[in-house]
Amino acid sequence: MPHRKSLIAWSLERVSELHGDPTDAVYAQLFQRRPDLEALFVLDRTGVIRGNMLAHVFEALMDMEAAQTYGLHFFQSERVTHESGLGVVSDDYDTFLALVRDTIRAMLGDEWTPDVDAAWRTALAEIKNAA
Repeated sequence: MPHRKSLIAWSLERVSELHGDPTDAVYAQLFQRRPDLEALFVLDRTGVIRGNMLAHVFEALMDMEAAQTYGLHFFQSERVTHESGLGVVSDDYDTFLALVRDTIRAMLGDEWTPDVDAAWRTALAEIKNAA
């Protein structure tokens, strides 16, 4: 099992090893839960924008566990950008991040441990509390 400070990174790397890029799975879950949000991606015909956005989310989450140089600030800034520029309310932003966690958890199956869960819950709570 990975060191405590790298559990989110470990979970993302493991999902990649097991399933490849999780972008399609994350957005399929998002659009299933919130079909109205799919309209925000009308110009993203190839999925590049979705993949880029999710990569930034993963990088910021991993930063929050490790160096803590920009991750939390990234989420604060993106929350404002999404709300003011796209009309994505704060609750929708938190819902998306929880959905990312839930998708990674489902993809890991039995390899999702209580420690991994705690790392994700801590990060998402920090992001929500910083809003």
